[in-house]
Amino acid sequence: MAFDVAKVVPIYQTEIDNLINQLGKKVELYFTSSVSNVSSDNYDSIRGANTRKPDYKTTVEKVGIVQVIKGLIKYNPSSYELADARVQQNKNIVRIKTFLVYLPDLLKCDYIIPNIDSAGYVRNKFKLVKGPVPIGLGEDRYCLSYWELV
Repeated sequence: MAFDVAKVVPIYQTEIDNLINQLGKKVELYFTSSVSNVSSDNYDSIRGANTRKPDYKTTVEKVGIVQVIKGLIKYNPSSYELADARVQQNKNIVRIKTFLVYLPDLLKCDYIIPNIDSAGYVRNKFKLVKGPVPIGLGEDRYCLSYWELV
């Protein structure tokens, strides 16, 4: 009996999708704060019309960008040595497996707070150490990344 990969890949993808969607924990991604102009509509007295140019003399506020994703979290994985991740302390590593669509966001974010459902008890920040690396059977549908406690 021959092994048919074409039949195994959809089953694998369906089961991993179900794992991430049902058992995955919420992870907050924090990005660098940016300055947002409160009033972007400016009246130009010379032209007698409103312009869309920002008015820097008005009040500005700092906006911290936060995004929440779902992923499978593994604390202190033994596979971090295989991933060639250089870390300060071996006991403070988190591995996150999530969908590949979040790869650009994982690369851009400053730090994460995994498992935000328990943030009332423990709220640790983690910075990216290794990855995210695309993984999957047949086609890369997921990404794996390693994070170190800040």
